[in-house]
Amino acid sequence: MTVIRSYSNLSDLFFDNIDEHRPDKCWEWLGSKTPSGYGILGRFGKTILAHRLSYMIFKDEIQEGLEIDHLCCNKSCVNPWHLEAVSHSENLKRSYISKSKEYHRSVSV
Repeated sequence: MTVIRSYSNLSDLFFDNIDEHRPDKCWEWLGSKTPSGYGILGRFGKTILAHRLSYMIFKDEIQEGLEIDHLCCNKSCVNPWHLEAVSHSENLKRSYISKSKEYHRSVSV
């Protein structure tokens, strides 16, 4: 017999879908992911990106116009200590810098 857990809220669902709870490590999202690798979860017909929910659970509401940047560059990480609210332009700048470093590391090996 399969037991299906009933989730009363998104935070219960969130905690059942993370692999790690240490502040110094990435918390890998174990649930569904978008094609680009971001964790995603839903409840009652609404979906939310897992890293955004993590930020809201542990830190604060996300101010209008801000995005959540993964300081660890791991799209499936939901560790709130690895997340920072930044403007879209800052997020793009950091993404470019991160990709540039990855490219240079792979080319120089």
